[in-house]
Parts: sequence; structure tokens; C-alpha cells
Amino acid sequence: KIEEKKKFLEVSIKAIPPEKMNSNFIVESCYDIIMELLRAKMFSQGYNAGNSQEAEVSYIKNLGFEESDIRFMDELRYYRNGIKYYGKNFSIEYAKRMIEFTKTISVRIKALTRINEL
Repeated sequence: KIEEKKKFLEVSIKAIPPEKMNSNFIVESCYDIIMELLRAKMFSQGYNAGNSQEAEVSYIKNLGFEESDIRFMDELRYYRNGIKYYGKNFSIEYAKRMIEFTKTISVRIKALTRINEL
């Protein structure tokens, strides 16, 4: 499921010109990809945060991520909620930052996970 989302996001980014790209779609997709990876990692270690996205985000501290990554991930959680519940819009520049962050953090989470099929 995660790989399908990542591939769809990659195809969308390549196929849609930047000026027509929906930045909010990118931000939400990046958030979903990272959270699914975190949930899989948590589950593999016997944890379940229930409905607490804040707990899931703070879990990356247990994985040894730097404070800047934790803050950025929490910012992503906060902004994604702004999109979903308050109609917040983001620039393509911010969306590009999210893509790079997602690539980096995804590789690091996968490296910590024994589940290769994420």
C-alpha cells in the first residue's frame, strides 16, 4: 500500500507541470506515506498509538531521529490537519520540501524495519 502511494505520487509529480500541481495533495500524500511507515514500525515492535497522531510522531524520537526531524514531522502533522480541517493551502516550495523530507525519512525508517515489503 505504501509503495503504491509513493509510486502514484512520483508519477503525478512527473506528469503534472509544477504550476498546475496541487501542493496540498503532495503534503497530504507525504504525510500518509510517512505515517504508514511509522505505524508499521510501531506495530512490528508491539506498539499501537491508537488514534494519537502526536504519539506516532513522537515515536520517531525512540527510533533515534534528531530533534529537527521530530519538529519537522510534527509541523507536517499540524499542517496536514490544517489542510484537512481548515482549508489551509501550501506553496509548491513547501511541497517540494515535504517530498525531500519524505524521501529521507522513509529510507531511514525502512532501514530500521525488518519488514521489507513496506
